[in-house]
Amino acid sequence: MSGSSIERAGRRAALRAAGALALTLLGCAPAPAATAAPRIRVINLRHLGATGKGQRFQVDLYVDNLDTEPLAIKEIRFTLRVAGEGQLSGTSQPVTVPALSQQTVQIQVESDTISSLSRLQGVLQGPANALPYEIFGNVILDRRFENRVPFTASGEVPLSTSAER
Repeated sequence: MSGSSIERAGRRAALRAAGALALTLLGCAPAPAATAAPRIRVINLRHLGATGKGQRFQVDLYVDNLDTEPLAIKEIRFTLRVAGEGQLSGTSQPVTVPALSQQTVQIQVESDTISSLSRLQGVLQGPANALPYEIFGNVILDRRFENRVPFTASGEVPLSTSAER
């Protein structure tokens, strides 16, 4: 082997050793703590009145933090389908839910697909006068990695009006 071949082989060996060391060190670094996905469900839907564009509502989301660490949420983005009568889409403000606890997050939304309060009231069912719903979306966490946690839920939600306060 010539001198330059030996030098190249030596550089390659040194680079391989440095790469192996880097991979070993990265493998030894603690992994970011896994976050248990929060449970989210709708606990109340309040009609706030008609606007020129449609209907205004307040959606109360129940956020259950199943993790042993506080859950810093940048926002919750969701679409809520209500009784086959239309859908509401919304985004929450930032909130932190303490470890192993629950919190209600209130979000005001507007819908042009829900035509009237009377149509929703006509769909109310059961002793609780509730509407069937489906909700899906993403919880955007306030951190660098693993910041989007999808969620979905369905059930029944009571409908109230701003006059019922």
